[in-house]
Amino acid sequence: METIGDRIKLARKKCGYTQETLAKTLYFSDKAISSWENNRTKPDIKSLCVLSETLNTTIDYLLYGNKTKEKDEIELKIRVTDDEYLRILNDVKVNSSFIEKIKQIDEYFIMNKKNSWLRIRESKNNITLSLKRKIKDNNYSKDTVSIDNRQSMLEILTFLGYKSLGIINKERITYKYLNNFIISFDKVTELGNFIEFKSINDENNSYEKIISVCKYFSVNLENIETKKYIELKSHL
Repeated sequence: METIGDRIKLARKKCGYTQETLAKTLYFSDKAISSWENNRTKPDIKSLCVLSETLNTTIDYLLYGNKTKEKDEIELKIRVTDDEYLRILNDVKVNSSFIEKIKQIDEYFIMNKKNSWLRIRESKNNITLSLKRKIKDNNYSKDTVSIDNRQSMLEILTFLGYKSLGIINKERITYKYLNNFIISFDKVTELGNFIEFKSINDENNSYEKIISVCKYFSVNLENIETKKYIELKSHL
């Protein structure tokens, strides 16, 4: 079965690179290239962006080959400065449809399974319970239900053995761009400013499309953040 390491190796050879010359070109170590090609580790989304451009291929090919991937949620989150936040927000306003501006309180709970997040979100008069699971790389599936009483749900979760991991407070401004993308501007208490790009309503979701939107708005892809807010907060 072909792996991401096999595809990186094949694309590298087609472009005439050795592991050493590719590493020098990308300012990576040749050990990193070797580790990816031998499937000991996987490149993160930042590295995939650079690899795909240098090897004249696409992120989706490196991740999935020629197979069709599951229809699920694809998102990228970028850490931005105050100036970048305002500049990109003003640019998005001109090209997009405003959805909402809200404050959100997210409480996360410790999960036994890796790459899974259980969360109660409170915003305006709406309270939801969500289970989000990582499918692969930056692809996620999410199930959400509305709940009437936050305290009752907390008591149920406590009874079932779930312990609180922490609370994230943020102010979010959301726009819809080209009917296929949601762009959210987050001001997160203690963590700073972030912009999240998410694809919607498109059976042909791809990283390439999200990356192209990021580039259109001159977003610095060097600042892609792969950790969830609760994970970032736990490292403070």
